[in-house]
Amino acid sequence: MEKVHCFTCDVEILKEEAILAPDENFYCKDCFNKYWVQTDCGHTVLKDDVYEVGGKTYCGYCFEELEIKCSSCNKTIKEKDAYIYGNEYYCEECFYDLFTKCAGCGRIIQKETAFKFAGDYYCDDCSDENFVECAECGEIIHIEDAQEYEGRYYCNNCFEDNYVMCYQCGHIVSIDDAFYYEADGEYYCNDCFNDYFVRCDNCGEWVHESDACFDDNITICRYCRENYFVTCNSCGNFVHERDVYYDENSDSYYCEACWEEVENEYRVIHHHDYKPTPEFYGSNNRNDLFLGVELEVDEGGEYDEKAQEIIDIMGDFIYCKHDGSLNSGFEIVSHPATLEYHRNKANWDEALEELKRLGYKSHDAETCGLHVHMSRRAFGSSEQEQDLNIMKLLYLVEKFWDKMKEFSRRTERQINSWAARYGLTESVNELLDRAKGAGRYHAINLQPYYTIEIRIFRGTLKYNTFIATLEFCQYLYDTVINSSIEELQQMTWRDFIKAIPEAYKELLIYLEERKLLPQAEEMLLA
Repeated sequence: MEKVHCFTCDVEILKEEAILAPDENFYCKDCFNKYWVQTDCGHTVLKDDVYEVGGKTYCGYCFEELEIKCSSCNKTIKEKDAYIYGNEYYCEECFYDLFTKCAGCGRIIQKETAFKFAGDYYCDDCSDENFVECAECGEIIHIEDAQEYEGRYYCNNCFEDNYVMCYQCGHIVSIDDAFYYEADGEYYCNDCFNDYFVRCDNCGEWVHESDACFDDNITICRYCRENYFVTCNSCGNFVHERDVYYDENSDSYYCEACWEEVENEYRVIHHHDYKPTPEFYGSNNRNDLFLGVELEVDEGGEYDEKAQEIIDIMGDFIYCKHDGSLNSGFEIVSHPATLEYHRNKANWDEALEELKRLGYKSHDAETCGLHVHMSRRAFGSSEQEQDLNIMKLLYLVEKFWDKMKEFSRRTERQINSWAARYGLTESVNELLDRAKGAGRYHAINLQPYYTIEIRIFRGTLKYNTFIATLEFCQYLYDTVINSSIEELQQMTWRDFIKAIPEAYKELLIYLEERKLLPQAEEMLLA
């Protein structure tokens, strides 16, 4: 018996049981039924080559010769000339009218249901993947041309109208939340604005830190820096033109603080808070009483040239300062010196006469005082001893207040304004406590750390009055140092005056002029 092999599965079978297919190959029955079929047109063909039309099957040849109707226009066409979409057949004209290729994936799609954009058609999948709707205006835009912000898409026009890119960090921000910086025409987000912008202390404008100028005190924009400020030649800080001090000698600009320092270096009349290191004249014993003088002169002008003339007379023993309480004058301050030095070596007589010649007044100016500083160290070696003697000084002045006021030549208004009394208290200790807690404008000012300031005296350019005042302060000191509290309490004005040494002749002459000597003493002087 002749045998053959199945063309597909290679199984050996009897030739008479094998099936010869149109491709002239033998197949077993199973493989033949699996791959071949007989069409309604009567031909045996591979299943992959079967064409179905109207529920009937055809081989390729019969299919091409088959005449069918166009599903759109109903025109009769050869099957081979037909275009198929789904289970429908179309003539060429109708097919191209009704169908096209998806511009995205290339699939055939119906024009009627396809998404059309810029002349191209897209299937549903491709339109969903490639197109978005502008969240602002609703326009459909290609995703490659869209701008995204917080999960929403915008067309370029709407995005540019509503959003900007931060120039500093590159983040997209709403234009309503962004800061527009006019200087560079750029926008900045809030974080970058807080990190990189500062406010000009002069004009109030916000500026990028790269356009700002800084010093130890202020921050200003570049415009204000170039138009309204200069740099202090001393400290390097910025100074507004309205506050600047200009030195013609050095062609330099200064702030107020530096100007005061510079001014004090070369000006004769120094700033009011100028305080050089004190130099002591007349004694090497720091326990002796040293008297420092502050003499105010007015109405002759605050001129360095005039002040220099006084310094030329008295040398480094004095210096001159501005005094805001004066109208047109200055204050002459001496270094601490003994009474003997003031009387015999300080040239006060010549200086006072020169002040008169230069047009200054003191007693007659109504604005001037003569303040005498007494060295605290002379009042005792300990704080307790100093307090005791200062307490006695306060008591003595308050006890003889009316006489003191007469001696001072001050008016009641001047006393109340510049040298008020403390008033007698029930105990001497209470008087000291009151004075320690008071301000500087009292007859005896205890505010200075190293001195006690006697402020009660009116200014004077009369040499006798000037020296008499210093002798009086020395005598006040001598009295309190050498007297107990009980002795002071029992002391009368006559007792006080009669103990004045004859060496204090200017004081005695002055007391006589002021009619402050008891009658008997006047007679003795006569």
